[in-house]
Amino acid sequence: MYREFVRAVYGLLREQISNKDEKRSENISMETGKKAQKVFDSLFIKQDSAELPSKVKYTEDFRLVEHKLNDELQPIPYFESEKLPIYDDDSPDSHNVFLQEYMPLYNRKTDEFINDKLSENDIVIEPALLFLFFLFAFDSSTGRYDISHMPNPSKELKIFFAKYSDPLQVMDYTMYREWHRVVKDLPNKDISYRLHSSDSRNEIQFGILNMIYVMREIAGKNDTKINENIESIKIIINNWNKDSDSDKNKLLMGIQKIWISLSKNKKIKTQCNKIFTKRLENNIIDIGMYSNSPLKIIYKKKEEDPGSIVIEMDDFSSYACWFLSYERNHIPCGSLTPTSVKSYRVA
Repeated sequence: MYREFVRAVYGLLREQISNKDEKRSENISMETGKKAQKVFDSLFIKQDSAELPSKVKYTEDFRLVEHKLNDELQPIPYFESEKLPIYDDDSPDSHNVFLQEYMPLYNRKTDEFINDKLSENDIVIEPALLFLFFLFAFDSSTGRYDISHMPNPSKELKIFFAKYSDPLQVMDYTMYREWHRVVKDLPNKDISYRLHSSDSRNEIQFGILNMIYVMREIAGKNDTKINENIESIKIIINNWNKDSDSDKNKLLMGIQKIWISLSKNKKIKTQCNKIFTKRLENNIIDIGMYSNSPLKIIYKKKEEDPGSIVIEMDDFSSYACWFLSYERNHIPCGSLTPTSVKSYRVA
């Protein structure tokens, strides 16, 4: 970068000096021309000059600084605090950018949003899935989102990330509405939606296995390895022994393998101390986490890097919320409830 910058400056100056000499500009006096040449000569030196070694003693220092900055500032997924939904019953400033209006229900067969609407308190898991896919799709080498590594991305997922490939794009109601096209009303009966009084499949139930079913449907449908890991997870859940650390570790490893298979960056780990089983509305047994022992998803840009993004998930809280803020060492990035999804950055 430093060398490219110097070459660019050199080229611009040479061009201007050359133009001055060729056109004999009447607006530039001979004295001004001499001063310009003097400045040029003070900045650049001929490559075969005997003085070259003594004149470039700081070049390597600049290159070392550049290398260090590139290493330290390697891009990581970026989330802008004021762009995420924020709820707080005690705050007069509560707002939700994603849900400036209630979210309309989506009909996948007709590819239409219909008049019936979900309230903001019903929109819980969808932002968490979006957050996770931002992590999975982020390419630190380009600083953009890329899903080309995913086993079998759906048409809707491809369209979404083709439109929203830049992490610095505004996260707004329009983006979130487009995300609903990706995750709502999916035809797979393994995915459990809350039906309430309607028969729409629009409000995703919280459960780690249920979220994995959604992920498989939109990013890894018919992928052999993902299917094998899901079957292993189901066997463990259906024979769950809450006192078995071995079962818990196997379960977490299966979840981790699936998320790694969907992620551009493979430095993802999962942690949880206590897990319980629960039955969803479609009668499938899933797992849940206590608020004092959330499931942690730890995302690192490099294995040796001390910094990381941590997402926490559990089943218990009282109101829906997302928030994102940055602090040194322990940076809260978000929480979602009544199912709670929290995230923070560790510097």
